[in-house]
Amino acid sequence: MSTVADALATWRDAHRSDGPGESRLFGLRLFWVRLGPLRVPVPHPGQLHWHDLHHLALGYEPDLVGEMEISAFELRTGVTTLMVLLLCLSGVGLGLLWAPRRTVRAWRAARGCRNLYACPTPHHEVLHWRREALLEWMRLPGR
Repeated sequence: MSTVADALATWRDAHRSDGPGESRLFGLRLFWVRLGPLRVPVPHPGQLHWHDLHHLALGYEPDLVGEMEISAFELRTGVTTLMVLLLCLSGVGLGLLWAPRRTVRAWRAARGCRNLYACPTPHHEVLHWRREALLEWMRLPGR
């Protein structure tokens, strides 16, 4: 039985070239987002540790369309900061133009779910949960 931390490490190894070293992003003021061939600097919203767990739980890829899907999920389930709100609105708006079916499907699938931005349990404790407990807390049955 693996923990969320184990699953996250595997996910990062599979999806990111910088893998575990990504933790260095958490102290930066800006991070870079790829938009096709472009790299755009974005102010760091301070929520990437939860955002990555959303990718892990939902199975949306960390690519352009996956970010649009995550934006739809996060916007529908509630954001806690202005910066995350602006990023989600941008992602959903772009998603409705670039990948409308997948963006709308992600929005609909988020009905009744919870995201981790308002999770009362600290991130370091959530990492010790079983993956099933994470999915249950987020109200994502059958994922």
